[in-house]
Amino acid sequence: EGKNADAKKVAGGFEVFLTKIADRKEGNTFGSLYWVAETFFSMGTATELGGKGSVDEARQYYAKSAATYLTILKRVKDAPEGFNAPAGSEATIKVRLAICLREMGEFEKSLKLLQGMLREKENRLDIQREAALTYQEWGVSKPSYYENAIKGAAVDGRILVWGWGGIAKRVMGFLG
Repeated sequence: EGKNADAKKVAGGFEVFLTKIADRKEGNTFGSLYWVAETFFSMGTATELGGKGSVDEARQYYAKSAATYLTILKRVKDAPEGFNAPAGSEATIKVRLAICLREMGEFEKSLKLLQGMLREKENRLDIQREAALTYQEWGVSKPSYYENAIKGAAVDGRILVWGWGGIAKRVMGFLG
C-alpha cells in the first residue's frame, strides 16, 4: 500500500528480535533456532521479491539464515542429546544451508555441500533437485552450467548430480 518505510522499520525491529534469540548463549532449542533460520530465510525471499535494490538486502537475510543453520549444525554435533534435534535433522539443515548459499550467489559452496551429501545418499531426490536447481541458477551468470542442470554433472568420474533429465528418467521409472 505504499508504506515501504513503515514495512522496513517493522522488519528492522523484527530482525533485531531474531538476532537476539539466535545470539543467546543459553536457552535455545533446535526448534527455536530452526524458527529463527526459517524466518530469516522468509524475510530474504520477501525482500528479494520487493524489486529494485532488494537483492543485496535479501542476501543479508539469507546470510543470517545460513549463520543460524551453521549454529544448529554445531549444536547437533556437539551435544545432540541436549539439543532435542529430531532424528535425521542434520541432513535437512544441510539442505537448507545449501539453499541459503545458492540464494546468496555462493553456487560453488552450495554444490560442494550438496555433493558431499549425495556421496552418502545419491538417491535423495530432494538433494538431487536442489543440486539441479543450483546449476540452473548458476547458469544465469555462467551459461555452460545449464548443461549440468539438464544432463547432470560428473564428480569423481561418475554422474553424481543427475540433473533434471536424470531426475525425470528415474521418476518416470517409478511411475511407468
